[in-house]
Amino acid sequence: MYLVETSKRLEVVKGRFDFITLVVEPGLPPLLVELTVAEKTAGYTNDIQQAIGHYEQLYPDRPPSSEAHSLLTSPGNVDTATVYASNLLRILELTFRQAQEDLTRLKRTDAIEKRKIKLSQELRAVYMEFSGRCHGVTAAMKAMEMIEATLTQLSKPGL
Repeated sequence: MYLVETSKRLEVVKGRFDFITLVVEPGLPPLLVELTVAEKTAGYTNDIQQAIGHYEQLYPDRPPSSEAHSLLTSPGNVDTATVYASNLLRILELTFRQAQEDLTRLKRTDAIEKRKIKLSQELRAVYMEFSGRCHGVTAAMKAMEMIEATLTQLSKPGL
């Protein structure tokens, strides 16, 4: 989860989240399914707690997030749509922040227009992820409305 939570590009988050939740190699179940099956075995809770403790010793500056902790300790109860939506929201914030910096820095009209086109493409890609994999997540629906409004603003000339 740390790799998903610290990625800055949409494609990377998609790929890493797919690794956790989808079949990435024929014949092998997704990691989340493996953890759910393993959770039912004797000693799972103890083993996971030891693994988390070992991880915290190795990486004291980056403790597991609550989402990562939940994924490991109760994999059968993880709402993957909500977890994915929270990571998409983080990507969306990074996208907006970077675009704002770029647009402030750019001086030429053609460069500004190119950056606005790139931003529109990035927003559409995030929107598609929200609509495809985050059904019913309130934060995702609000983000989609914000993206729609932003795309409308970006399509106006002279903005």
